[in-house]
Amino acid sequence: MKQQQDIYKLIKGAQKSQPDKPRKLFLDIDGHRNEAGGFDNDMFELICNFLLEAMVKYLTEISCPMYSISNPNKQINDIPDSY
Repeated sequence: MKQQQDIYKLIKGAQKSQPDKPRKLFLDIDGHRNEAGGFDNDMFELICNFLLEAMVKYLTEISCPMYSISNPNKQINDIPDSY
């Protein structure tokens, strides 16, 4: 999914430009709604599976329409070259 790669590049770029500084991601989602008014499957997967499961370890905080969480652990600064 292109959105995942874009977010990953932002996180990787933030580490490169500001090494080891706390990283906070704010994601605002425009559109991507289903008929019931909730987020479509792609955005639900992006938020739940990608951000909250895979990327949270590289951030200190994530804020998006469904969730706002702080990483209870220290962020990992050794970010792989690709996801």
